[in-house]
Amino acid sequence: MKAFIKILIFFVISKFSVAFMLYPKELKKDITKGALETFTIVNTCNQIYVVRVESSFKNVDIKTQIYPKVFILNPQEEKFVKISLQSDKNLENQMHTGKIKFTLIPVHLKEFNNIIVELCIDAEVYTQR
Repeated sequence: MKAFIKILIFFVISKFSVAFMLYPKELKKDITKGALETFTIVNTCNQIYVVRVESSFKNVDIKTQIYPKVFILNPQEEKFVKISLQSDKNLENQMHTGKIKFTLIPVHLKEFNNIIVELCIDAEVYTQR
């Protein structure tokens, strides 16, 4: 009976496990002249996901452009996301914090009990004028 329970638990965990790799794990950049960062996301599981990428900074004078913002990530596939950061000329010389958020939605959402995965990266940007 214990072996059956262990097999059942293993099956449930493996069916609903989500495995992704995201590089780099943090963002620290000087954006005085603008900056470009490329993130790599790898889907190491056997499910297809729709990925949405967003950024949010406490200071609205930091402009971000993300490409692509939404894409499909197939099993065992890696994709690259480019994020361009620019500062307003009046931005103070100090550290500004924010987040880069990757939202992963399974294509077959009901099979995963409507579970959506969010990967957040802390972002620290600064200017030197």
